Amino acid sequence: MKVESLISWRGCSVPVRGEYGAETRRAAVELFEQGYGAWAIAGRLNVRRNTVVKWLGRYRRQGDEGLERATVPMKYSVQTKIAAVEAVLAGTVKHPQ
Repeated sequence: MKVESLISWRGCSVPVRGEYGAETRRAAVELFEQGYGAWAIAGRLNVRRNTVVKWLGRYRRQGDEGLERATVPMKYSVQTKIAAVEAVLAGTVKHPQ
């Protein structure tokens, strides 16, 4: 986790910048359930409002499980991409419809 500094919220250390863990996402949900809006939560946890909205949406759709992992786009090496294309062209793997 890339953390430049921490703030304390309800006995928890919350990252101010960088990647946020499930603890921070749970803190956002708890603040929302206490009546705070997305702007207030974002300011309190020093994250972007859009990030808070995304977390709250995942929580509504998936419950606690939605807060467990961050959604980070997968990065594949050039070799992996070439191998995948070759497998599709060879017919050993079907392209998803």
